[in-house]
Formats: sequence, C-alpha cells, structure tokens
Amino acid sequence: MTHVSPMVRARAIVAGDICPEAECQRYHAARMVRLSLTVIADLESEEAPFHIFRWVAWGATLTEQRRRTDLVIHIRRSIERPKNGWVEERHCAAAMDAWDHARSNARKRGGIMPAVHEIALEVYRAAIEGAKRPPRTRGPTAEAVPATTELEAAEGGAAEPAEREPDDSGEEEPVSRPHAQGRDHVLRLLSDAVRAALAAQDVEAADAANDAISRLCGRGEIG
Repeated sequence: MTHVSPMVRARAIVAGDICPEAECQRYHAARMVRLSLTVIADLESEEAPFHIFRWVAWGATLTEQRRRTDLVIHIRRSIERPKNGWVEERHCAAAMDAWDHARSNARKRGGIMPAVHEIALEVYRAAIEGAKRPPRTRGPTAEAVPATTELEAAEGGAAEPAEREPDDSGEEEPVSRPHAQGRDHVLRLLSDAVRAALAAQDVEAADAANDAISRLCGRGEIG
C-alpha cells in the first residue's frame, strides 16, 4: 500500500480544498503546515502517521518540535513495536519525560545534557510500558486545549483548541451541529477564558484556565 503523507491532507484542509469531519482537525492541520521544512522532510522520509505529525506539531517551539521529531524517529528505529514501529502519543509523552528527566539531572550535576540517543533504551522502554491509557469519559467528547506556553503568551497568541483525532472516514462535517452541553460547554467557556486572559496579558490567569482544561480532559496523549 502506497504511503500518503498526512501533510497532503493537512495542506488541503488549510487551503479549504477539503472539509474535515471534525473542527478540531483544522487546528491540527494549521499547526502541521507551520512545521519546519526539515522536520516535515524527516517525518515524511520515515512515513510517519498522522498522530505522530500531530504530536510533533504541538511542540511549543521550533526547538521542541525538533526534539520531538528526533525522539519519535529514534524510538521507531531502536525499539521494536507493532504498527510499523510507531508508538502512541501517550508513549511519546512518557519517553519525552524520561529524556527531560535525564537532561535535568545532568544539568544539576553541571554536565553535558544527553542527546536523545545517549539515553539507555531500557529507560525509554520502561517509560513506554508504564504509560497508562487515559480513562474514558462519558458524555460529549471533550476538546483538549494544549497548555499555552510563555512564548505564545508573550507573543499574544492564544492556545488553539485541539481534540483527539477522530477516525478519518472521509465524510464531510454536518451542516449543523448541536450546541455544546455539559462538560463540553464548560471546556468551551474555559477556552474563552484563556483567550481573554492572554488578551489582557495575564499569563497567570491563562495558565490557571489551561490547568483546569487539562484536568478535565486528561490530555496525556497530546503531550
């Protein structure tokens, strides 16, 4: 089966050539098309699936996106896994935490922070195996909003709402959708609060609202 890069669909969504079946995919696509050319080339050369592009794209900075790219490619090449070697987003986040922990320890000792390939594979394996699947929630699907970074706040950019990727069925989004209710409604209000706080340059309030969103959504897979 011929691999089709997720970037093809992302660019088509951003250009308005196709209509995604879920509004959240517009946010993911908008992040993906802003990835650096080298990151896109590296992920495409490995035939990375959509969820890997998405996880990399939600890195807060270009440096973070580069680190995420190096990590997922290293894991795929070094640790035998099903699904053509790719791990899930929760595994990516757990492995990144393990790498960051090693870097933090090295910094405290005054040493050189280790590169991604300088961490023992057993450390990554343990992190991946220990990554728990987030609990399923009842009711409307929650829209997870990645935490706003201080860089985004300083630039006056609001965090863009995101959501776990639905199955790509190819069906167009319904013309009308029911109004948000219950938890989904609360999350939309919190998302509005984040934007209002950033507009007022109140980073502390924005972080507090994002923290509430994270707890409600259990967004371990976005990273």
